[in-house]
Amino acid sequence: MRKIFFFLLLIATIGVEAQIIIGNNIEEDYYFLYRLEGIDVPVDEISNVADKYLLVAGHKNRFNYFYVFELKTFQLVFGKSIPKTEKFDGSLSYAYEKDSIIYFPKETFANTYFAIDLSRDTIQNFYCDQTPKMCPFIERKVPVKVCFGKDLFFVYERQKRDKKKVFIRVSKAYLRELKKQKEIDNKTAKEYLLSGKR
Repeated sequence: MRKIFFFLLLIATIGVEAQIIIGNNIEEDYYFLYRLEGIDVPVDEISNVADKYLLVAGHKNRFNYFYVFELKTFQLVFGKSIPKTEKFDGSLSYAYEKDSIIYFPKETFANTYFAIDLSRDTIQNFYCDQTPKMCPFIERKVPVKVCFGKDLFFVYERQKRDKKKVFIRVSKAYLRELKKQKEIDNKTAKEYLLSGKR
């Protein structure tokens, strides 16, 4: 039993150290682009869902809050809390999207999922066998505070000091290439990216 405890502790420590190493390199390789607006609770975890949406989970006064941002425009498209009687103890790492519905496990070792329906602006519970991917095996993961977009062009990062802030940063190499292709300056390139034209 003791060996299992130390093994789990080692895995958790490695995950935290990996996030610290990533965090130290972000400001060297990425420019600040935008702060996501509409989050008013401390953020626990973030997840890039198929490079279409950023799913954000937070909490305040024993309520869980979920936010969804469209990654093309970085605009908030969903923001709701669930009742105190509901419990979120899953991982956003398993989130996936199908037909504008985002599914993710409600609890790590249970068979229920939350489903955020973006077209109806609702969040509901479903048994896993009612979801498109049915009931895959899932395991507990360290909550993700930093995640990357496709081709590492963008990074999404919950701030360490102010946990209500999620920053979007853009790769310096990608921004350089964009400026060269479009023959534009830094400010115009950032405005272009924020407009959703990319």
